Amino acid sequence: MILTSLLTGLLFSVWNIAFGKGLNNGYNTDTNILLSLLLIFASLVYLYDLLTYSEHIETPIREPMFWIVAGLLFFNFGCLIINALYDYAEAKHLTLFGKEIYSQIMKLLNLLMYSCFTISFVLCYRTRKSIC
Repeated sequence: MILTSLLTGLLFSVWNIAFGKGLNNGYNTDTNILLSLLLIFASLVYLYDLLTYSEHIETPIREPMFWIVAGLLFFNFGCLIINALYDYAEAKHLTLFGKEIYSQIMKLLNLLMYSCFTISFVLCYRTRKSIC
């Protein structure tokens, strides 16, 4: 089901480039919103499976994949919100600390995601998991 939804997202991206906004007509929020929704869905499915069906795992926060998926979930949820409000923010020239709000929020989301990735890599190093 996840593979089918991600393939659908890829086909929508190609269709949107060919028949929608194209490559040179501004920022394409439609494709980003759809792909963020699909990645949020995939992350939630993984976390549900991890919390429901993994009897051999004592605590999920000690699992490297938990942190990777959590980072992706936070990042894509933030991207979903900022992309949904992108046109409004551009029209009103919203700023934060004198800079465009979009770039500031994206920096924060990147910091959060890569912090989660770093925790995952440290856990991989400490536990020497084969999935790492």
